[in-house]
Parts: sequence; C-alpha cells; structure tokens
Amino acid sequence: MDLDMTFKRMEQNPRLKRYAEEKTLKLKKYFNGKINVHWNLGIEKQSRVAKCHINGKSIDYVGEGKSETFFSAIDDALTKIERQLKKKKELVKHNKHHAGKKVA
Repeated sequence: MDLDMTFKRMEQNPRLKRYAEEKTLKLKKYFNGKINVHWNLGIEKQSRVAKCHINGKSIDYVGEGKSETFFSAIDDALTKIERQLKKKKELVKHNKHHAGKKVA
C-alpha cells in the first residue's frame, strides 16, 4: 500500500498521518494487490475536512468526512469508503449467485 498525504491550510502533522495510516490499513482486507491511498487534510471554514482516495487495479473509491476534529473526519471518510466496499461486495456476490440462472 502506497500512502500519500497532503495538508491544506495547515502544518504537516505526524500524529494525524500515523492515525490515517493505521485506520487505512484496516481496509487492506478488502483488496488484493497494490493500492494507492491519497489523503487530503485541510481546514474549510470552521470544519476539519478529510478526503481519502483509494485506487488500484480496477478499483477507485473516494470518501470525505467533515467534523470538528481531524480524527472524526478521518473516521467518517473511511466509513464511507467501507460502505462502498461492502455494497460492491454484495453486488458481486449477488451477480455470481444469479449468473447461472436462465431468464425466460
């Protein structure tokens, strides 16, 4: 997994980078092969914004979280991506289940 992080309108924060990396590693169970993860962390008005973009071979997921803290925003972004992953998994499972049936 390649992890890249950009900080906008703020100083780089190693603690936030470690937190995002640890949380992102938990999603690795959904992927086979190499994936690229890019985080954008920044301040917009009164909110802390975390945007995560995960891509690799035949995958492309994006999640965004806004909160009062970066830690909550990171969690929100990853929750959205995990929801997309589970939905995709269910669609694949459903299509495999129905692939052998003939339609009249």
